[in-house]
Amino acid sequence: MKTLIFLVGFLISFNFTAQEVKNLNFIISVDESIVGGNIYNTQIIIYKESGNSERVKTNYYPGNLSLNEVDYREILSEDTKSFALSFNYSEYCNTDEHHYDYEIELKKEWFEHYFFILKVYNTNKKKYKKIFDAIEGKEFTYEYYYPGGQMLRLTKRKKNGCFE
Repeated sequence: MKTLIFLVGFLISFNFTAQEVKNLNFIISVDESIVGGNIYNTQIIIYKESGNSERVKTNYYPGNLSLNEVDYREILSEDTKSFALSFNYSEYCNTDEHHYDYEIELKKEWFEHYFFILKVYNTNKKKYKKIFDAIEGKEFTYEYYYPGGQMLRLTKRKKNGCFE
């Protein structure tokens, strides 16, 4: 009988401590490739009106960014001044491994739409350096698309069909 009471109590307490997950339709593309297993340490940094910041762990796989429902409500709360998506990305070129760290400011409205596409370009690569200017103090730039609109970066001028 004691075992049965313990088991029922355990199951009820587990139900109360289980947290709901908020799944967002979110696609991240780095250098024109949708990223999968080579993205890690995804988190959202919440900057509060008080000046404090908080890091929220998220999970990402192509097409889905998931986080705790409580954290999602915190991001959208009045106390949140701004927030950013932070993640690490690695790629292999022949036998070399390259690591990149990104922190990209997001807007609350973007999380309220049914999808969001983020395109990141590494401007330290010759191909993208010719097309885009980097964000000041960074070695990358980005564009995004969502049902409410898009933000495209200005590209450098072409001269005789080639980027200068």
